[in-house]
Amino acid sequence: MKKIILFLCLFCVYAYAMAQQIKNVEAKQEEQEIIINYELVADNDNQTFEVSIQLYEGEKPRYIPKNQNLRGDVGQGITRGQKQIIWAITEDIKTLKGNNFVFKVKARYTQNSSKPIPKEKPSEPTTTNNKTIYTETIKGVSFKMVYIQGGTFTIGSPASEPNRESDETQRQVSVNAFQMGETEVTQQLWEAVMGSNPSYFKDCPLCPVEQVSYEDIVNNFLPKLNKLTSKKYRLPTEEEWEYACRAGTITPFSTGDNLTTNQANYDGNYPYNNNAKGIYRQKTINIGSFPANVFGLFDMHGNVWEWTSTLYPNTSNRVLRGGSWGNDAKYCRSASRNGSTPANRYTGAGFRLSL
Repeated sequence: MKKIILFLCLFCVYAYAMAQQIKNVEAKQEEQEIIINYELVADNDNQTFEVSIQLYEGEKPRYIPKNQNLRGDVGQGITRGQKQIIWAITEDIKTLKGNNFVFKVKARYTQNSSKPIPKEKPSEPTTTNNKTIYTETIKGVSFKMVYIQGGTFTIGSPASEPNRESDETQRQVSVNAFQMGETEVTQQLWEAVMGSNPSYFKDCPLCPVEQVSYEDIVNNFLPKLNKLTSKKYRLPTEEEWEYACRAGTITPFSTGDNLTTNQANYDGNYPYNNNAKGIYRQKTINIGSFPANVFGLFDMHGNVWEWTSTLYPNTSNRVLRGGSWGNDAKYCRSASRNGSTPANRYTGAGFRLSL
């Protein structure tokens, strides 16, 4: 019973922060991992801290998780801002003897250096559930890229698909192996790279950034991100996007013939194909709030439309995919397409990285 009780306790109990530098600690359980989000407060960007997790039973510290089971913004050299720790808890459970624990995130001041903060390097790739995932960290903000094996698939929708549009012509397409962002680019990642947050739905660091145009992304964000990482991050092509969204499925959604508001963030007042009505949240929500598809990608349906690098046929517009929080379910279908002027910005449009 220890394993179950510990998991429930960590998932449900508000994490107490010992140090005044730690604020707004939140935690959730995803399979065998605990995802911990917190804010580290400091006077300036050059102050660094050593961040650790301790497990308490009552008032006494009982255990410090092993370093190899923690990744993200933990250990030495952590600077101020919105942070995340991912704790693979399975091995640590074996060491624990009690049943009821709470954890505390602690920060210890280490230095106030006048030297610039060095460029952070990505972690080594990890393999989880047969998925290869690369973690990149920018100024303390981490994001994940999922390796996707290339293949051939049928893009578009069949004539029999309800609510099909005329521009969803089916054809065979082959894509090479690539990496795609596990989630949409968040407000906190955009701010870490750009120094500001253009989003309408602010005060939500883990919500997708929106009100960013295609031109904002390719002319400003991507060059700065690539300079920080020495990588060549880009927008996905339309073909890559649909291949990743479908994740081997041929149904209207990767979830099957229907989509519910327990699976995606869209306007539930307009159900798909006579399915039951659902929630209309009227805003973006945190990335990863719903289960991932088979490829390990979150929010491919709804939340925000995602810019791609592909030109909409016979126009200078760029293709967007996926639908948004304000759309009917039919616009969240795997094959649904939208096009917009590259300079336009919307509260329902963001993007996802490819590499």
